Amino acid sequence: MPRRSLLGIFLAGTVLVGCGQSGVPVLAPTPAGVALSQCTALIKALPVKLAGQSKRSALPPSSFTTAWGTDPITLRCGVGKPDAFDAQSQLLRINNTEWFVQAGSAATTFTLVNRLAYVEITVPQSYSPQADVITDLSGTIDKNVEFPRS
Repeated sequence: MPRRSLLGIFLAGTVLVGCGQSGVPVLAPTPAGVALSQCTALIKALPVKLAGQSKRSALPPSSFTTAWGTDPITLRCGVGKPDAFDAQSQLLRINNTEWFVQAGSAATTFTLVNRLAYVEITVPQSYSPQADVITDLSGTIDKNVEFPRS
């Protein structure tokens, strides 16, 4: 078989394999400073399973995002402060972590607000109660994302 034909078959196979990726689209944040190291540690420490769901890759690949499940729970570390968050916002406190909660029709987004890095976790409505996911992750987050120094 001519070289050109083999190259064409290889490239076509590569494209087909690439189309079968099981990654989840997640907008990648760009943490800086101390948040960068905190997020790196957190992502490495996250569980392989969450809410009975297996970990999945996030697309585009990022060192600061991950996902679990077919109806994916997503986590982004190093996001910015939520626009709607202010000093008067009500927070959900779970195991030494404080979360700003934004409920939507399809999912609820929990943003960690009392640490050196903002961590955003989006939990689809199919998981009930959604805060259980936060409870399951709070210990890992508490160990890996530090409080600001006073």
